[in-house]
Amino acid sequence: MINRELFSKDPVGAELLNNGVAQVRDVESEREERTLRYELETFVCEGQYAKGLEQILKTYLANLANPEQPAAWVSGFFGSGKSHLVKMLRYLWTDYEFSDGATARGIAKLPTGISDLLRELSTEGKRLGGLRAAGGTISAGVAGWFFGLGYFVAGLYWIGFAFLVDAKTFAWLLPFAVLGLPAYL
Repeated sequence: MINRELFSKDPVGAELLNNGVAQVRDVESEREERTLRYELETFVCEGQYAKGLEQILKTYLANLANPEQPAAWVSGFFGSGKSHLVKMLRYLWTDYEFSDGATARGIAKLPTGISDLLRELSTEGKRLGGLRAAGGTISAGVAGWFFGLGYFVAGLYWIGFAFLVDAKTFAWLLPFAVLGLPAYL
């Protein structure tokens, strides 16, 4: 017996469609759909992946009655599989349907506990009229911009004093200097 006979797919003939890099974005082409199918078919939901999915799903389901959901932060070293985990969760969450009618949950080999949580998610979604999760980098960027604005307003407020030397002439410029400069920075 040789090593490659131990695998469910022969590694010599298998093509790594995503080159080992998961991109978390919408499927827009046939190639991207083929890559997603490959990723779901080969997704190994064990160990920390299973624990992460379970924690995120359990926390979300436990907080459905609350007006807000706690955030989920996925962290790890470069190449540890953060993007892959988030991408798999995204398509399993929505149970993405492929052009041939197959679904993400039907393709992926998941532990019973994860499958049960995803089924409960779907049931609750139907009961409540739909479930959504928010995420991405835009909201983080906006939050960072507002943090920076507050930081620079607090640090550069003194610039506005110069406009009060001749307040009758220049006071109207004060908000532009005190807010505009920090907004630009």
